[in-house]
Parts: sequence; structure tokens; C-alpha cells
Amino acid sequence: MAYNKQIWKDEIPDLSRPIKDASGKQKTDPQTGRPLYELIQEGTRITSERLNHLEDGVENGQGQLEVLSEEVDTHVSDVSRHLTAAERVTWNARETQAGAQQKADASLASAKSYADTQLLTKADKNSIYSKMETDQRIEAVVGAAPDALDTLKEIGDALNNDPNFAATVINALALKLNISSYTAADVLAKLLTVDTDDSGLNASTLQSKTLAQIVQGTLSFAVTTGTATAYIAALTPALAALNAGIRLSFKAHVASGDNPTLNANGLGARPIRKPNGLAAKLTLNGVYTVVYDGTDFILQGEGGEYGTAIDSDVVAGKTIGTDNGLVPGTLIDRRATDTIPGEGTAYLGNGQLAIYVPTGAYESEQRVTAVDTDFIPANFRADKETFGMQGSLPVITNGGDPAIGVGQWPDGALAVYPAEGYRKGGPGAGEIKVSPAQLQAAYPSLLASNVKRGVPLAGLVGTMPEYHEQYVFVTVPAGTSVAVDSNSTGLTFSDFRGAYMNRVGSLTADDALTVFSGGWRKVQPTSANLRFADYSFTLSGGKVIHVSLNVINQSATNFNVYVTFFGLV
Repeated sequence: MAYNKQIWKDEIPDLSRPIKDASGKQKTDPQTGRPLYELIQEGTRITSERLNHLEDGVENGQGQLEVLSEEVDTHVSDVSRHLTAAERVTWNARETQAGAQQKADASLASAKSYADTQLLTKADKNSIYSKMETDQRIEAVVGAAPDALDTLKEIGDALNNDPNFAATVINALALKLNISSYTAADVLAKLLTVDTDDSGLNASTLQSKTLAQIVQGTLSFAVTTGTATAYIAALTPALAALNAGIRLSFKAHVASGDNPTLNANGLGARPIRKPNGLAAKLTLNGVYTVVYDGTDFILQGEGGEYGTAIDSDVVAGKTIGTDNGLVPGTLIDRRATDTIPGEGTAYLGNGQLAIYVPTGAYESEQRVTAVDTDFIPANFRADKETFGMQGSLPVITNGGDPAIGVGQWPDGALAVYPAEGYRKGGPGAGEIKVSPAQLQAAYPSLLASNVKRGVPLAGLVGTMPEYHEQYVFVTVPAGTSVAVDSNSTGLTFSDFRGAYMNRVGSLTADDALTVFSGGWRKVQPTSANLRFADYSFTLSGGKVIHVSLNVINQSATNFNVYVTFFGLV
């Protein structure tokens, strides 16, 4: 528990009697318990500072004792630092070093016994071949035999499974003729007995010739003379006749012209042709072999017709065989380029677009492109797809599409600015709606006051009064006047504007009047013979609604006239 420290103050005690506190209890020295006044009397000086210092020491000691008590309690309750009773039993039951060593020795002895037992089951390496040694022995037997004869079965199959193959071969050889028993001279003699002029053997030409001459073909070879279209060949020995099947070789001394022929040993010129029947093409110093077919000399070793391909049909870097030899191709090879710009476009109608492809060789996956800056989605209807491109131009199908603005053409015609988009046109297919406000913006004078009263126009209803005219036929005798009243026309004017008259048969008014500032004014000179006079009018709301007047004829002739009244009804 905390120490209840006492606070001391300096006092001047009455040394003749005990010193007491406020409660009347005698004060004592905390150290000795003796009354304070006795200590003072004995000459001991105890001040408040010393007493308070003692009180602080007691308080600090009490605090340190409490902290130490808490640490002791924590240490005692910490199970990680102290063994429990159960843990102490488990620890004491653990294997000792001597026991562990004894078990290890027993395991080692058991392992050695098992290993010795297993080794007794294995073969002795000194008396048994390993796999590698066995493979080497087999390889020594097979040696360099080909794959088809590197097994006993393959060798047996090759010998036809004949166990007496050697004897079989010897017996077969015994049936053959010994080459030394039949010479080349014997063979030639036999040929001469069957050779005739048309046999084609020409055995007589081989007589007295060496084997090398026969085999190498020098007996039927010559260098030509003559011209480019008529070759001559002098063979030694000379041919006795041209028989079908005769073969000879020659070297052309000059390149051939068209339709060349060959005359062998003066036996007559015969055409030289390719196997396909076309005339042969011979080059300078070219060596050729021909066979006579009974009609023509046919070139040997020719592949027949070359075809019609020319250099521009063959890819550059490649060659083609022709009558004139190998010719390099000139066709541009474009196969290494993924995309090739086209050389132009054309619209063929019916939705067909032609792209002109540059000359060259192409792969099937290559692309030829055409560029047109107008080929963009905004230029095509949004409900259509053109060559794989979806259009984005709005399609306006509803009626009453509002105009985005209006204006006037120089001639006064109305200009309408529609919203961007596609319209088919016609009723219900994209009409453009112009509002009255837009019309008034284009035509400021389009006002109700400028439209006939009651007439609807562009969303307006006219308020402008209607002008009307009515006339009265009057005969005015000579030298008299006739009264005429506007009410006689049958019209009631809301604003009377004037009157004029015309002689019958004439459209020219002799006199005319019009309302002006509440009165009348003449708009044409007054005729001396026929005129208006003595006119009066009635006002209502500041407007003339009725007029009366006299028509005066001062001439000696009667006049028939029309008096016309006009104004707002």
C-alpha cells in the first residue's frame, strides 16, 4: 500500500511543555518516537526540511518495494521459465546417451546383415557380361552390315532361307557360257548373216572396227557443213542407206535458221524436228543426236514443247527453258510484301469495285489496297455495310425532321439547312420541318398583320383587313350633277380609302379622290367637264366609314360613268 507521507513545517515550539498538533496529540520524532520537546531540550535541532527529506526517503522505499513485489509475482507465474510437474516427468523419461548409442549400434548391425544377404544374390562380374559388353559383342558380329542385313532373320530372308545357298549358286554358274568360248568376232559373223539393207543393223559398218569405236560412237559422228537451213554430215564409214532407226550425232557449225534439214552422206536432205513435230532450233557448236524415223531426223533428249511462256511470265530470279536456251524471268516478285498499293480503282456498277493490281507474282494471303480519303464510315449510311466497313451516317426515316436553320437565296427563295444524315425523300421519309419562328427569321415581314385577316399561313393567322372595291354605274346628263353614296354599293367599309370614276369604254379616270388626314385629296387633275364635287364623309373611331359625293357634268354631252369605291371591309 502507498505510504501516507506527512508534510512538516517549521515551528517555534514552547520548550517548557510538550509540542502538540492541531488535534491536541503530542508530536514525536518519527525516528525515535521520543517527544519532540525533549529532543529540542537536549540540544537536538530538527527542522522541517530534514523531516520532509526523511518522509521522501520512506515514500521512495515503499514504491520500490511494491515494484519488486510485482516483478516477483510475474516471474513466479511465467510458465515459459519454469517447468511444470508434468513437463518434469516427461523430461526425466527421455532417452539417455548410453541408451541411444545402444539402439544405434543395433540398427547398424541389422543394416550390414541385410546388405550381405542381398550381395549374395548378385552375379559375379568376373564371369558375367554386362549390358555394355554384350552390346559390343553383338556389334562385332554385325560389323558394318547395312540396316537391311544386320539381323539373322534379314540375312536368312536374303538367302531365300536356303541352307545350301553356296551349292545353289555354284550349280547356277555351271549352267552359264564361258565368255572366252564366244568372241566378238563370232558375234559379228552371226550379225552379218542376218543383216540386210533394210534390217537397220548396219553390221557391215562395224566390221574391222574396234570395240572402243563402236561403244564411243565415233563411227556415227560428224561436224556439219552447208548452210543454216541445209546441214551436211559426212559420216565415216558412209551410210549405205537411210533406214528407220539409224542413229547419228553431229556438231552444228552454224546456228540453224527456220526449218533446218540434214543430208547424211548424200542420201538426201531430211527435216530435223523435235519429238513434238516442230522444226528444231540448233545453236552454234551445239552437239545433237538424231534418230531417223523413216521420214525425218528426230532430235533426242529434247523435252518436247517448251510452251508459250516468255520472260515476263516468269518470276525474276528464276529461269525458263526456251528454244533459245534458258531465259531469266522479269516478273516482279511481290510475295515478300504483305500489303501492296493498287494502281487505281474503278466502279463497275452493281456494287462491284475494281482494284487494278500491279503486275507481279503474289501469294494467296497478300493484300492489294486502294486508298480513297472519302472511303470513311461518315460517308456511308449507318444501316449499311460496304466492303466490310459499317457506315456511320445517320439514317433519317421519320417525318418532321427539324431543320437546323434557314436562310434566303439571292433570289429570295427559302434556303433550308437540314441536319446531317441520309433521307430517302418523299412523304414520311425524312421531310424537313421548318418552324414559324425559323420562317420569320428568314422573312422578317412574315407577320400576322401582313396576312389577310383570318387566313392561316405558316403557323400564323392573318390580322390584316381585306381591301374591297365596288362600283356604281351612273348616267350624268349634260349640264347636271348626280349624287352618289358609298352605301349604294352594298358594302360597309371599316376604313374607307377613296373613290374614282371612269367613263364607259375608257379605263382612264377623269378624276379620283382618296382619304387623307380625315379629308379628301385629289390625285389627278380635275376635268373641266366631269368631276367630283360636294363630297362629304362620316368618321367612326378615326376612320372614314361612309362617303357621299356629286358627279358633275359640265359638258353638253351625256356621260355614262362608273364610280368605284374602295377601302377595308
